[in-house]
Amino acid sequence: MLIAERIREAGPEAQRGALGTLDVLESAASAAASETWAGQPGAALSAALRQVITAERMVGAAKLSVLGAFDASGEYRVDRHPTTATWAAAKTKSDRRRISYQVGIARQIRTMAITEDAYRSGFIGFEHVTTLSRANTPNVAEMFTEAEPELVAAARNLDFDLFCRAVRAWLDFADPDGAEERARKQAERREAHASRTFDGMVRIDAWLDAIGGTEFLAELRRLEKFLFEADWAEARARVGDSATVGDLLRTAPQRRADAFIEMARRSATCDTPGGPRSGS
Repeated sequence: MLIAERIREAGPEAQRGALGTLDVLESAASAAASETWAGQPGAALSAALRQVITAERMVGAAKLSVLGAFDASGEYRVDRHPTTATWAAAKTKSDRRRISYQVGIARQIRTMAITEDAYRSGFIGFEHVTTLSRANTPNVAEMFTEAEPELVAAARNLDFDLFCRAVRAWLDFADPDGAEERARKQAERREAHASRTFDGMVRIDAWLDAIGGTEFLAELRRLEKFLFEADWAEARARVGDSATVGDLLRTAPQRRADAFIEMARRSATCDTPGGPRSGS
């Protein structure tokens, strides 16, 4: 029996419990979205932002739960759709690929009770759930169950980048044979694109493997720091010791773009690839 049929047959009381909650949720979300936040005190905005993010996580967990139940029910077939993703794309104009991905996460999280509970409580976000889901492969399923409390604790307590590193380190330990395969696949997936737009600008997009990407980021950040210090020196010379970030001539993204160009210029002056850098 389909879930929708079960709710209908259960009568008005069950409908009020299962579906009435969504009416309350939608009403509260509408009220929050209608509020004017601009001009509120900074402390109030800080508290509001944290609360909204927590609520967003809870709603996200509810979405995964409903999505998984809907997918398992097969209700999408009533409208002659082959998958939940195609049904949602047609009914809500959502991105079919994103819904399909979320359905996969909804299926997997059923075996990750501690992760699911933390998500429902708003302690972790969808990005944490997806990271843990990717780590929970068939090869390490039993070990993941044992390690899940510690991994979820890392999700709650560490900055996201550090959490991802912790999960990768655990996965390399739990599946050392897979670590080599993952590194090989990363290397195969590396790619870069650079093209000129109609107005003459250049667009850059790239995926780098972990080792090469780390080298790239280290050099990029080194040059960004060098340019940032130069910007501060220029601002102080122009404005004085009272100079603030607002007095800098470049934004952080602009400095990053200039660091790309600086990397290219320094490469052009080096006859031997990989040779010593010119001084900064």
